[in-house]
Amino acid sequence: MVVIFCDASFDNETKKCGCGIVIKQLIPNGVKETRITISDYAIDSNDAELKAVMHGLRHVDKPLPETINIVTDSQVAIEQLKKAIYRGDCSVEEVNPKYQTTVQRVIHELAGERVRLYHCKGHTDRQRKYSQIQAVCDRLAKKSR
Repeated sequence: MVVIFCDASFDNETKKCGCGIVIKQLIPNGVKETRITISDYAIDSNDAELKAVMHGLRHVDKPLPETINIVTDSQVAIEQLKKAIYRGDCSVEEVNPKYQTTVQRVIHELAGERVRLYHCKGHTDRQRKYSQIQAVCDRLAKKSR
């Protein structure tokens, strides 16, 4: 099993985004944690969040596990991914046109594996199940931009 926690930071003027990712992957005798910062460019903040998911998937150890769990604070990213991933044909025709390319890249990275999407409210002082890891992703995203 693998869990990918991701967040993004976006600069509207330069269109530059930073992706902060924490990957927790079960390995023999324990859990491997990987922290990643990646700089990229995006159309807007929602595209940046989708790119964080894409980059997270690219850094999961191969072979991919049976189920991939993705945790993000972006409700829009989850909605756009659901429009394609949970369709039998993985078509992006229902995805907002400005996010179709990134969603197609996410689907390509999934390589047909099962995925579960989870929303984690970001930027909150209340301690929730994933809020500490999501805060780490937020810091990593800002650092990489």
